Formats: sequence, C-alpha cells, structure tokens
Amino acid sequence: MDAASRAVFDRHFSHVEITVKSPEDEHPYLSVEPIWRGVDRPHVGGWGLPMNHRTLAERLKRAVEAGAAYRCVSKCVDVYGKSYINTGSEILGRHMNADLRRLGY
Repeated sequence: MDAASRAVFDRHFSHVEITVKSPEDEHPYLSVEPIWRGVDRPHVGGWGLPMNHRTLAERLKRAVEAGAAYRCVSKCVDVYGKSYINTGSEILGRHMNADLRRLGY
C-alpha cells in the first residue's frame, strides 16, 4: 500500500466485523466486513466464507486490521453525493488461504 492509501486507511478504518448472515434463499455464511468511519456509507465491501472456515475468517480479519489486505484505499463520492471507501484487494476469494499466507497471515 502506498503512503497516500495508508493515510486514508489510518484515517477512516474503524474495525472488522465477522457475522453470520443467513439469507432466506441461501445457506448461512460468515461475513467478514470492514467498517469505515468518517464516510456516509461505512459498510462497503467484504468477503463471504462458508460456516466451517472460522479460522480463515479470523486470519482475514487480522490482515484487514493491519491494512495488509489492500493494495490501494481511497475516499470516493458516489453520484448521490455520498462518501465511501474504495479499496483494491490483495486477497481473492478463490485463493484466500494462499494470499493470506503470502501476506504473512
């Protein structure tokens, strides 16, 4: 992450929530979602994992908290004038375990 992205991350990152989501037409899953402060839309982005991958979700949470999960972070404004955080992820769902290992998590 470059210095400008790191500054945005440090200023706006609040915490990470791991919750169980259970849509009516799907199986329950773990949601790993970063929460941002100082923006109109604090819940943007995240990852969904199968219920039996709690350890992987915890590793992902640690990587997000450290800022290692992102290659770039910027504050943006949508067409309605609402601010949000836009990120470029270093962690892909299909390769999450390998990506986390590569990043040291």
